Amino acid sequence: MSAAKLFLVAGLLASGAYASPIQARTPYAVKDSHFVPSKWRQVAAAPSTHNIDLRIAVKQNQFTDLEKHLYEGKQHQHILEQTIEHHLRRAFHSD
Repeated sequence: MSAAKLFLVAGLLASGAYASPIQARTPYAVKDSHFVPSKWRQVAAAPSTHNIDLRIAVKQNQFTDLEKHLYEGKQHQHILEQTIEHHLRRAFHSD
């Protein structure tokens, strides 16, 4: 067996060892999966500049807490904006 064939066989065996499925580490599961339609054929590799816009949603179990934190943050931002505006007015109208 030539060295090239030996490396090819060794590489295939090694990749097979790493290709075994991994057990799930979290309680999350795939909700939906979509397979490529049987009549579709690969024409060419996608260009490296091609982007796919993915939108992933994550369920928020404690939505009221999230809403509360977002609202508090918005209030703090409003207070900060008012404070900065007040100081800027004082700085420019201190004549």
